[in-house]
Order: sequence, then structure tokens, then C-alpha cells
Amino acid sequence: GEHRFDWGKFLPYEDSSSPFMAVRGPDVPRGSVSREVTGNIDVPVTIMRLARVRPNYRVDGRSLRAYWRHPNRRTRRAIAITIHSGQVSESSASASAHAPALRYNGFRVGQYKYIQYRRGGEELYDLAVDPHELLNRIDKPRYAQVAAYMRSHLGQVVGCQGSACRVSLPKPPDPN
Repeated sequence: GEHRFDWGKFLPYEDSSSPFMAVRGPDVPRGSVSREVTGNIDVPVTIMRLARVRPNYRVDGRSLRAYWRHPNRRTRRAIAITIHSGQVSESSASASAHAPALRYNGFRVGQYKYIQYRRGGEELYDLAVDPHELLNRIDKPRYAQVAAYMRSHLGQVVGCQGSACRVSLPKPPDPN
């Protein structure tokens, strides 16, 4: 999951960036499973919506209620994956004392995940064919258009605010 790194949940890989979430309640159909890409920013918005509370500030997330009612519903909404911390905490039980400062911006949309490191370097994964993120496709000619698409939308996704964070992106190119 962490590609053999013992640095805690600071890496952009799926086991860190896409944890499992379970919801139970009278409005949730038993056994309902949604594969819609969501983020932590959606949790408070969902709770506020269920409590019928209107936030008095601009929120980036969206309510997940529609996705447990209609688990096959899908969007091309992108979820930002960012780390801007200067140092991995040594007090973290799983963090290595030798862990480097990780700084990256990236996002996931549909089956693709793109990461751009601040000190250089990029990663592109096609999670439909490589769910364990073992093969970086950034330099694969077949994925050149996907890489260009992801690069072109990075700033929009990581810099969004409010309702701009809830829009669906255009469909990514097909590498086939």
C-alpha cells in the first residue's frame, strides 16, 4: 500500500489517499456500495446536509447522500491530493526519522491519478489496469494525451474554492 515506505499516511498512493468509508443509517440502503471518488472535504458537508444545517461560509465539498441512494451514479469530479508539509512529524508512530519533506500536488479523476512533486518529477497511474500503482505511465507514449490532460487541469483542481470544487471535468482522453 505504501510502496514499502514507512512514513505514515503522507504518500499519494491509494491506501493513503483513498481510505474506506462506511455509512449506516435509516436513509442508507443495506449493502449499498458506491465507487464514486470522494474526499474528506465531503464528510462535513454530508453531515451538515443530514442535520439540515446550512453553512454560513463557502464549502468545497458536496453531500454524499445521493451516492448511497444511487450507488451507480458517477461523475468526473476531481479530488485534489496535496501535501505541503515541510517535515514529517517524528512523533508519528509510523513515521521514519529519515522521512523527507514531501510536497506535492495532484488529483484523481475517474480511473486516473496524477501527482506532480514540487522538487520535480511526476507520476501518472491508470487505476483501472494498475490498481496497486506499480507502473508510472507518465513517460509512456500511449498515455501522452492523458498526461497532458492531467497537467492542464492540475491548477484548476488544487486551486478550486467553493462550487468550483464540485464541477465535473471533461472526459479524459482514452489511451487506447
